[in-house]
Amino acid sequence: MLRPVGLILEIRLRQAWRSVKSVGALWILGLPLATVFYLSTLSTLGKQSTETVATLVLALPLLIHFNRRDLFFLEKQGFPLRLVLLAEYGLLSLVLALPVALLFEHYAALALTLTGALVIAFLPQWKHRTGSGQARPLIFLPYMAFEWHSA
Repeated sequence: MLRPVGLILEIRLRQAWRSVKSVGALWILGLPLATVFYLSTLSTLGKQSTETVATLVLALPLLIHFNRRDLFFLEKQGFPLRLVLLAEYGLLSLVLALPVALLFEHYAALALTLTGALVIAFLPQWKHRTGSGQARPLIFLPYMAFEWHSA
């Protein structure tokens, strides 16, 4: 049975809230700086062409997609994997694309961004390499240099 996408998004929001709470006083200083950075990014994107805006906005979901390590967990829990990825990438892209579309009238960039999020969600995933498969002993100090050693 497939679980609703809202459940995994709720889990993601809780994770974000926990990380915000753990930062504490740094969050108070970082929030104005992050807001200034966000607004300057929007201003810079507003001066670009539609294709450039869509490409730059989709760079973050694309990088996240290729570095994901929780796909096995999502599949085992019964979540509709591609729908969850589409929802996450779409929401992430909308944070930048929607204000650019509304403030600078890049409506085509918004459509391209959502289409790109759909394409990124259905890109194949490759298994990450976990190691070489061979255990190599690391000898920093010679074993016989110690007075006591096991036989």
